[in-house]
Amino acid sequence: YVLGYRGRELALDPAYAARIQAGGGVVAPAVLAGGRIVGRWAQRRSGDRLAVSVEPFGRLPRGARGQLDEEAADLGRYLGVRVELSVLAGSAPA
Repeated sequence: YVLGYRGRELALDPAYAARIQAGGGVVAPAVLAGGRIVGRWAQRRSGDRLAVSVEPFGRLPRGARGQLDEEAADLGRYLGVRVELSVLAGSAPA
């Protein structure tokens, strides 16, 4: 989504570009809403539990929290684990 184009401004606010693509080919997992990258997410597995944390790049669009809950539940069903979702407070550009 971000690797295929030189200009990413249509999908990603340049102020947050380094949080998604830090360089060296490393791309963080992105949260998409309405075709835009609105945050990033990470996961940590421990036994039969999966902790998923979402870092929004500001205020999430209306309804996004419910959609994140659904996506986390789907991930848990796919992996056969219990998922704990945490959504951090929106953050400002670095």
